[in-house]
Amino acid sequence: MTNVVNEEAFRTAWKEIDALHCPFAKALLGGHGDCRHAQRHYLAERIGIGCRDAAHQAVCSAFIRRTAP
Repeated sequence: MTNVVNEEAFRTAWKEIDALHCPFAKALLGGHGDCRHAQRHYLAERIGIGCRDAAHQAVCSAFIRRTAP
């Protein structure tokens, strides 16, 4: 039961930290690019990348949607 509560707390905290999730996070974490708007965040030995600016995050999200097969 403790693990379930901890996992729920982790998910809640992660959503707060990663509010502007970067659509290119996996590529950036893999070292396949760079972005001046990307911001790394760390929680419980996990790394994520978010965007510093909602407008730029929207542009990247729209680009991903347009180019997806």
